[in-house]
Amino acid sequence: MGTRIFHTDREFHQQSFDVVARLVFDRASTILSNGNPVHTEVKTLLCLSNAAAFSGYSNTVINTFYTLLDDENSKNDEMEGWNK
Repeated sequence: MGTRIFHTDREFHQQSFDVVARLVFDRASTILSNGNPVHTEVKTLLCLSNAAAFSGYSNTVINTFYTLLDDENSKNDEMEGWNK
């Protein structure tokens, strides 16, 4: 990973929210590809989105990852063995 320079704390915090959302999304994608539900990860992204919004940061990236995971997770909710 390269070096990034942030001119303000706000830029750093926004990037931090986005990176954490990406990490959660990547892990959830791996779990989904193995055929398992990701309800906890979806809830985590929702919580992160709320934290960003309440703190005055953009939650657009977080909501995109949330929507992708929630939609995919919902498609698989009817599978036997999955629980909410």
